[in-house]
Amino acid sequence: MYKGTLSDGTMVAVKQLIESDFQGNEEFCNEVKIISNLKHRNLVPLRGCYVIGEENGEYKDGERQRYLVYDCMPNGNLDDHLFWSEKQSMVRKQALTWPQRKSIILDVAKGLAYLYYGVKPSIYHRDIKATNILLDADMRARVADFGLAKQSREG
Repeated sequence: MYKGTLSDGTMVAVKQLIESDFQGNEEFCNEVKIISNLKHRNLVPLRGCYVIGEENGEYKDGERQRYLVYDCMPNGNLDDHLFWSEKQSMVRKQALTWPQRKSIILDVAKGLAYLYYGVKPSIYHRDIKATNILLDADMRARVADFGLAKQSREG
């Protein structure tokens, strides 16, 4: 993950996808399509995507690089706040309080409920873990990383 700044000064996070993240264009396009249409306060918004090395369905010099651009979440991911090594403990912020933990749990639940009940067809995230829960400037949780997400119709 990289940090960047847009021309208007907005901070963004840029995720470079490695080839093993996706089987091919179909899965990459699936993630972009799904998350670009989702708008909810407990989901990380996608700003855009960028593909390098693909021309007319062929890969330039045999390489392809894919990037997803998201809003920057300044407090990192939940994993950073729950688990840390001794080396990280010197720069680690205060431990999460119980009210913060409860708020994070409710934020994640609201984001997942939106994916399942608020979108038709429903979306199953399939990869919920602490590294995929990002924390904004107000320590509000946002669900991220829809690489394994699948849409499913009822029944």
